[in-house]
Amino acid sequence: MKTSWHVATTAKAFAAAQFSRLGWNVSVQYGANQPEYDLIVADGDRLLKVSVKGNKDGSWGLTQSYIQDVDYHRAVDMGLARHGRRTALFLVQFKGVHCGGQTF
Repeated sequence: MKTSWHVATTAKAFAAAQFSRLGWNVSVQYGANQPEYDLIVADGDRLLKVSVKGNKDGSWGLTQSYIQDVDYHRAVDMGLARHGRRTALFLVQFKGVHCGGQTF
């Protein structure tokens, strides 16, 4: 995976495949990114928005844009406030994963 776009796109495809494998119906969003979610999954009457985050180097930059005065707890609270109660985070880690003839 050459760029962060490749990592994000692969992570979303992986998440969609996992939900589908478990019997959920998956709606994949293409085009302009929605700020809160990447997928919507449904199982009967149950609906869930899914925000997918992927990385290939072992670091998770989930709250760095919210850190002010080194207040990490506040940064986490602000990051979570971006998502509604029915939005799940799906984290995909590619570090150390062998795929397509290379290891990330």
